[in-house]
Amino acid sequence: MAALLAMARTQDNPILNSPYEEPCRHYATDTQGNLDYRDIRTGRRIFTPDVPQVPLGQQNQGTLFDLNDYRANYQEHLINRLRDLVRECRDGGYGGITSRVTRDLLQHWFKVTERPYHQRLFFAQQ
Repeated sequence: MAALLAMARTQDNPILNSPYEEPCRHYATDTQGNLDYRDIRTGRRIFTPDVPQVPLGQQNQGTLFDLNDYRANYQEHLINRLRDLVRECRDGGYGGITSRVTRDLLQHWFKVTERPYHQRLFFAQQ
């Protein structure tokens, strides 16, 4: 699916990630929230409370830095910590912190292979 999104990405359709999987790429974003559509970075963009997460313009294309260059400054922010903790829980099969029924439901909702790809629940719902 990621390969299809990479091929489909154009100026008219700048989508980089599947809605069904954890974001794995992002456009370089400066500290003003401006995207550089020519610079695709690996990994998820770090959350920063003082920079818009939905950049509105394309000014300052070609900046020499990216928000993720400041990861150490924001890694302990609640949202970034929650992302890490939820990822660990999800990757660990939800064991140890959920009841058996909750774990079985989560596995059913997100791990059922018979469900068509386009009918899966979105990543953000996990």
